[in-house]
Amino acid sequence: AHDIRGILSPIEDRLTRIEKLVEDELPSAKYIQFKKYLQFIRTRTDMLFRMIGDMQDLAKKTPVERMQENLQQLISSAVDQVKDAFEAKERDISKISFDISGIPETLTVSVSRLIILRAFHNLIKNAVESYMKTSDYAQEGVVEISATQKTGGVEIVIRDYGQGMSESYLKRIRMFLPRSTSKKKTGTGLGMAIAYAKIKDHGGTLDIYSAGEDQGVVATVFLPEKGDSL
Repeated sequence: AHDIRGILSPIEDRLTRIEKLVEDELPSAKYIQFKKYLQFIRTRTDMLFRMIGDMQDLAKKTPVERMQENLQQLISSAVDQVKDAFEAKERDISKISFDISGIPETLTVSVSRLIILRAFHNLIKNAVESYMKTSDYAQEGVVEISATQKTGGVEIVIRDYGQGMSESYLKRIRMFLPRSTSKKKTGTGLGMAIAYAKIKDHGGTLDIYSAGEDQGVVATVFLPEKGDSL
């Protein structure tokens, strides 16, 4: 992954230089066509960079150190990260609301903060994308996140009411294998696998459920009290 990133970085730099070189040289009609092709290449290059980052995250060993973290604050940070990521890509999710009122203020979990944040980020991002009418625009919707103290740990539920999953697709998702996504234009196919792996590294579990297409998705995470590795 490191070597591939080293190959891609100068390509991205040359694309910017090429654009500047031809900006005043091409007739307007040809320049518009050129920009279209350039945007296509940049989109694919960006996808490769994100795929490399996800590959590295998936392979990275989860630290054994655990800290007691306030769950409501942790989820709030994950939500903010998701909002920032969509805004950075100019993807409009302004019609989506996030309800975390179902998380008790005093509830805590024993986790490696940055690692588990990434897992929650991926799950919340998936919930948001269930409302995307196009790759850049989301319809009105809500992502509900609640949590309950259970025997031996905490159960966190992330629910959306979006596009849902067919039985066959749900079966494939539950395998938590890389490239099990259908979001070929916007996803790397590694997000769910990363979430599952990092939650498992905490000694926890992840389950995905959908009643069917257009019936939404429920992601249920269980994190044990001590957050020990399995």
